[in-house]
Amino acid sequence: MGLCIHFKGNIKNYDLIPGLVEEIADICEAMQWTVTILKDEDVNGIVFSPEKCEPLFFTFNKDGQLVSPIMLEYKIEPATTITTKTQFAGMDTHIALIKLLRYISEKYFSYFHLYDEGNYWETNDEKILQRQFSTYNMMMDAVADAMENINVTSQDNADTFTKKIVEYLNRKNKKDE
Repeated sequence: MGLCIHFKGNIKNYDLIPGLVEEIADICEAMQWTVTILKDEDVNGIVFSPEKCEPLFFTFNKDGQLVSPIMLEYKIEPATTITTKTQFAGMDTHIALIKLLRYISEKYFSYFHLYDEGNYWETNDEKILQRQFSTYNMMMDAVADAMENINVTSQDNADTFTKKIVEYLNRKNKKDE
């Protein structure tokens, strides 16, 4: 749970990957973001991560399709959709990533699709993004509060635990009305 971006795509030409990697590495160095370059028989590309942000994978299979090497390794489908939580990195990082993704996608991709839970990709509206961040923060705070205040026993399984959280949140919402 947390505000994420989800993207997938195909590079215009596999031979463009070294240039894309070099360009992203330069940007990441300037931004002081962590970078790992991958080149093996299964994937070729770059992984980077801003502070307090999940990694972004610009790694490609032999067909030039974006893939997550982690999803490939553990055979989790779809390995071709990259999901990155930006919730804890904050709005400025989210905006910087969206701008970078827009630039990279236009320059290097023949096909690129992005879904932004913050709606910044679609709108370029910081007020909408701020509302989305606030909503996600409020939801996470509510669940954390519920987890601190419910009685969990060794007999609880995932279903009963989830039911207790939902019941607590419903009771709390009724009190707040």
